[in-house]
Amino acid sequence: MLKSKGQLLRSSVEMLSQVGVQLSRDPISTMEKISTKLDGRLGAKCMRLLITPATSSKSEARMLFDAGRLNEIRKARTTSIIQALEKAALIRAAEFQLSLLKMPIFDSMSRDDFRGEERSLYVLTSSLPYTQSGYTVRSHYLLRSLIDAGLQTEAITRFGYPSSIGTLTRYRQQEIDGIRYNLNSHWLSSRTANRQIRLAVDGLVNTAREYKATVLHTTTDFKNAIVVSRAAKQLGIPWVYEVRGELEQTWLARAQGEQIASAASSEYFLLAKEQERKARKAAAAVFVISEQIRRSVLKEGIPASKLILLPNGIESIELLPESRSDVIRTIPRLSKAITIVGTISAIVEYEGLDTLIRSLAYLPDGVHVLIVGEGENKPKLEKLVQYLGFQDRVHFAGKKPMSSIRDWYRALDIFVVPRQDSELCRRVTPIKAMQAQALGIPVIASDLPALREVTGGFAEYVQPENPKALAGAVEKVIARLNEPTVFSDSFIEWLDSRTWDANARKIIETLRNI
Repeated sequence: MLKSKGQLLRSSVEMLSQVGVQLSRDPISTMEKISTKLDGRLGAKCMRLLITPATSSKSEARMLFDAGRLNEIRKARTTSIIQALEKAALIRAAEFQLSLLKMPIFDSMSRDDFRGEERSLYVLTSSLPYTQSGYTVRSHYLLRSLIDAGLQTEAITRFGYPSSIGTLTRYRQQEIDGIRYNLNSHWLSSRTANRQIRLAVDGLVNTAREYKATVLHTTTDFKNAIVVSRAAKQLGIPWVYEVRGELEQTWLARAQGEQIASAASSEYFLLAKEQERKARKAAAAVFVISEQIRRSVLKEGIPASKLILLPNGIESIELLPESRSDVIRTIPRLSKAITIVGTISAIVEYEGLDTLIRSLAYLPDGVHVLIVGEGENKPKLEKLVQYLGFQDRVHFAGKKPMSSIRDWYRALDIFVVPRQDSELCRRVTPIKAMQAQALGIPVIASDLPALREVTGGFAEYVQPENPKALAGAVEKVIARLNEPTVFSDSFIEWLDSRTWDANARKIIETLRNI
């Protein structure tokens, strides 16, 4: 208990340090995040009163920062003291970002005739139990499958996490399902990028030496590669890179209208894209989450032998029909639904959940929408529901613990992935659709290359951002719901090839050959 109390004190100091640094770089955005974290408490209400005047209209410095035009912020005009203070903070944030965007990434060493016991240290951006997302679920299942397959492996999260997201912890090590998660923590954060990277590398090297790691395995984005490449060089061991998405494309997807062209030519976007290319080139091996990304990376001149497809997977296949989950009783008015369509997802713009909500205009009243998850776009969707008058037919369940997620899948008659047509959504494969398929739940998805890939062609596909077309697909699937379900051998064989155990075998084989 004394140890956990000491760690709680350390975590508290670290969180205050992290928040202080973030406030110095971007006070308004940081206060908005704190307000969201406090969620309705008195402190949140007071904080909103303070930041509302500053956020009523974007300053020129804020618009340039959000557009990734980092070198232009110094020239931004200000019309008030608040804008001048914000500009000074955003200049510091831009300098920090530019330092990372221009920082070298070191080549991995190779190994000749390695004969010892492989001990992999998985370097993660975030993890359970502090963050529940597609990223952390994928990490957890991969780690568990690697251990089951006989590979010695542990995980360590990025520097300063989870204090950097405002979460305190009593433990620097935590074991979940037999997987040990380590934290790379420090009492104080740093205002400068160079010092923060040094602290991150020192913490990673110390953990890797204690664990006797023989290889470091990290994931996008490039900031992880910066730290891991330096640590691997000090340790004299190789490192591998797992491309789970394209973070620069995720960032670009937030831009709208005229902002898109400006953001796509910005320093941030172009330098981030180049850093990702350098990370892929420097790593001993590169795992990619989708065939779409693999084809794109091949054009960079990286040998095909260095690229290994590591798709999203499933834990098990449970196609036997079950009665509808009892969790629907916890949502007022949902029990009145005849058919429940919906998704389990982060509520962000590019997921296209507005299209799903608008499709109700073309569907019978007995069709309801259930959305499980949280995200920055939720308030906008709630306003859309009010505007369309669908308060009795659209249900936001919020974020649910991993232990109950299967029950929420089973609450759905049809699982929908209505993603927008963007470069990000064309190339990056989400995990959620496969989990629905493994439970025998029919899937409707936007007709995009990444979604066809991740569902194996075994779904109903519709034109993105077209509510009427989506409604037509829903009616088509509803007509089949009462028919006896027959799963083809090719569908079951495809699912079987997409298990986490299959992915673990790929990783182990790759590590043996680097």
